[in-house]
Amino acid sequence: MNCKCLFNFLFFTTFVTLSASRYGIEYSSEPSACVTCMNNKTCLAPDCFCCRDELRLPISKRDIPQIVFFTFDDALTDSATKFYHRLFNESRKNPNGCPISMTLFVSHHDTKYNNVNHLYRKGMEIAAHSVSHAHMSNKNFMKEAKNQKRNLATLGGVPENEIVGWRSPFLEPVGDMQPHALKTLGYTYDATLTYSKRSLKDKAPTPFTLDFGWPYDCKVKPCPKRRHFGFWEVPVVSLLDYLHKYDCVYVDGCNNPPPDESSAYKFLMDNFNSYHSKNRVPFGINMHPSWFYIPARLNAMDRFIQTLSKMDDVFIVSVKKMIDWLKNPIGLSQINTFQPWQCQNNNMPHNSHQSHNSQKQKPAWNRQSDPVTRRRNYIRARLEKIQAMRKQSQKQHSDDLTRLHHSNEARKKWWSHKPARHETSHVPARHEDIHAPKPTKPAAIAPWVHRRHDRPVKQNARRPMIIKTSPTAQVVAEVPFWKRKHKTNVSPIKQNEEVAWWEKAIPRTRSSKLEIAKKKEVMKTEEQKIIQNTKQLKEQELKQQQIIEKQKEMQERQLKLQIEQLKQNNEKVFKKQKAEEDKRMRNIEQKHSIVLNKQQPFNMGEIINTKFKNPASKVIITTVSEAFDKITSTKSPSEEKFSLIADKNDKLDPWTRFVQFIIRNKP
Repeated sequence: MNCKCLFNFLFFTTFVTLSASRYGIEYSSEPSACVTCMNNKTCLAPDCFCCRDELRLPISKRDIPQIVFFTFDDALTDSATKFYHRLFNESRKNPNGCPISMTLFVSHHDTKYNNVNHLYRKGMEIAAHSVSHAHMSNKNFMKEAKNQKRNLATLGGVPENEIVGWRSPFLEPVGDMQPHALKTLGYTYDATLTYSKRSLKDKAPTPFTLDFGWPYDCKVKPCPKRRHFGFWEVPVVSLLDYLHKYDCVYVDGCNNPPPDESSAYKFLMDNFNSYHSKNRVPFGINMHPSWFYIPARLNAMDRFIQTLSKMDDVFIVSVKKMIDWLKNPIGLSQINTFQPWQCQNNNMPHNSHQSHNSQKQKPAWNRQSDPVTRRRNYIRARLEKIQAMRKQSQKQHSDDLTRLHHSNEARKKWWSHKPARHETSHVPARHEDIHAPKPTKPAAIAPWVHRRHDRPVKQNARRPMIIKTSPTAQVVAEVPFWKRKHKTNVSPIKQNEEVAWWEKAIPRTRSSKLEIAKKKEVMKTEEQKIIQNTKQLKEQELKQQQIIEKQKEMQERQLKLQIEQLKQNNEKVFKKQKAEEDKRMRNIEQKHSIVLNKQQPFNMGEIINTKFKNPASKVIITTVSEAFDKITSTKSPSEEKFSLIADKNDKLDPWTRFVQFIIRNKP
């Protein structure tokens, strides 16, 4: 029975879906979190915006502006800036008369910050894309987001309150930590999480706030699951390639890239029409500037933007301006009065009164000026700050040492202090007159100072008192221990000899904290000096080795050059000698024709065949003398006898010698 009911239920649902698709009825594929958000009456703009695949605004479809936003990732180089100047020039404007704009997610490495400042003045949005462009984690995410925002503000001249967007490298989120950290750092939206469309008919989600977390499938984990109130998420919605087969998150990341300009233009227009002809959800084009290195693709994008700028209901704006419109949506009839899309301050003139006042309020290194001077001013201000901090730390260190010294003195026992000398009356010495004038009285002693001996010392007439010091030195007021001045003239050895043993200070067996601290400082400075000396020695050795190696290389090069020159000279001499010898032999042959008889030329083979009895026999002739003897052994009246003198150790061929002899002695 249960199986039968289940079968009937499945049959009914399939029938309903098929009939709905046949008659053009569309059902929403929104997840449950989006439905609960829309049913919740507390989620209200501008602080909250629910996730949805349709705008569902109190505006007619024809009156809704079609928003198109371009985002470009990675470093802002000179070549990329040239592409942006061509595509997003000031001549291309939206229907409200303001220039089109885009969003740049800029990373630190290879970025030229004068280009950042220039494009910011042109009205483009500057957002952060990390410092190192490395894979994000819970350890380095906070540091990367904070430092890149500071770099864009200090080096690029962009105010920190206008850097509100973030995109992680490789579109890799860090979970719930990412929106929480970005919100604390002053960011208002994130554009990292991805959403894939399988066909052009599929609906795309709008940007929304994470008041109910990320409700869609998590393509790249981990995705945020908790609620992050008021923080916007701009999904990176994939496009369909020009064959409508595979989806691609980035325009330059499709498996089927367009081969020519027409297919690239068709690829962009087909994806745009899937938004413009249906629900007019904001259409995002996410890409890298490397796609424009092929001229056909650059021309296709130029043509595509030109087509969009001619439409009356299409606005090409930045991500920040798109979020401003979603917070307070306005129809096309009132779009010219929408304040966030106004373009009065987009040009940002340098000589205007408003910009001058704003520059006065900013610090010197953050004013709009030449990037070189701005960087120089920033470095100067930073060095001054470091110097002030160093002085403050040195002062604090000296104050700590003085406090430590006083604390050590205060902790001493009462018997370790030297007793103060009490006041005595004037007692004249032997050499002085009794009626001599008395010295002046000292200043009044402080009331809190205890005086043990108030009575004067009596003079014994029978036994006169011998006082080593002068009478004036005896009249000494009692002074606190922290104001006493030690005698520098008298050596401590003599001073100890003159003082009684019970009045001597107890020697210290342990060194005070102040002395230990000073010793440690001395040791540290000595260690630093030793380290510096060793480093200098190593650097000198390396420099000497480099110099020796360079000298060896120079010597080897010189030797090679000398050897090559010698070879070339020898070859030239040899060729010259050979040419002279050949020339001389030709002249000799021309002057003297080798003829034995009057008409027949001389032929050594014929001579041998005629003179030998057996011409077919193979005879090995070693020297010229043997050949001459064998030829002259057969007597003939037509032949002449020659005398041949040849060196047996001569390296020339005997036949050539024989021919040379005949040529020389020919009549």
